[in-house]
Amino acid sequence: MGAITSSECLDRVSLNLAQDAELLELFRDAGFGWVFIGIETPEDSTDNTRLGTNIVPKRMSPAAMVDGYLALYRRLLTDRSIAERIRNKLRHMGRPVYQSTYPARDRIGIVFRLLTKGILPGGPSRAAHFLRTLPLRAPSRLPLVIAEWITGLSMRRYVERRFGTEADASTLERCVAAVRGAIVRELASGKVTLSLAHALRPNLAVTLSGLLDRRFFTRAGPKLERLLARTHASVTLRVEAFNAQQRHHFERLLQRLARYGDRVSIVIDARLRALLPVDSSIFNLVLHASADKA
Repeated sequence: MGAITSSECLDRVSLNLAQDAELLELFRDAGFGWVFIGIETPEDSTDNTRLGTNIVPKRMSPAAMVDGYLALYRRLLTDRSIAERIRNKLRHMGRPVYQSTYPARDRIGIVFRLLTKGILPGGPSRAAHFLRTLPLRAPSRLPLVIAEWITGLSMRRYVERRFGTEADASTLERCVAAVRGAIVRELASGKVTLSLAHALRPNLAVTLSGLLDRRFFTRAGPKLERLLARTHASVTLRVEAFNAQQRHHFERLLQRLARYGDRVSIVIDARLRALLPVDSSIFNLVLHASADKA
């Protein structure tokens, strides 16, 4: 049972609570004002106090986690989903949780911009969903509806801008071609291979299978940085061969890519870990045992 404060109840629930209208009604009647929803590791006998275990399953790879969240975002940020969440709030919340404090002129401007830049560009379908959420019987809740639509559409645009697949397809193609053109010599010698995989997020895998000089790192670095900056793609660096002379050049490459570290995976042989200066708090570091390990 949750804690009771100021005649309101708080509790922890599972996410599928939203699918049970009767249970939501009972929660409201019982005085529950807020609920906390957490995502925990679905494993038994797990120490959930350790870093990261309360976020995603520990066996989930970074790429799988990203793809899962992208699928979730796209599902939750459709016009229908936004409208359904707003209608559920209006139905089950006893009072508005948001009241506008803007002057009347500013409120009119906010509504106008929402309609002209948010609702109408979405076409008749979005307009219909918007109209379904208008609280005609409770006008005092209109600020809540406006705020929720602004939040939902803003998040949707962020996801589309940063992770959209159609919008940057041509940019991705040009950036990959630029990477390939910068390292033609290394590709021809077989010291480097490139592989582009398309999923919810494209991934460019760069495999370093031979010893490389300064020229490779100085030419490849800017092109990989440009790819990460201009597209939503991720990059995987697979290091199969490395020596101490490459360390400085590799550090400079990682410095270039650090800003986008959440989209960069470094896959290395566990025996090379001491030679490679990879900060696992910035990049996704994956260690693997060599096949010829004794």
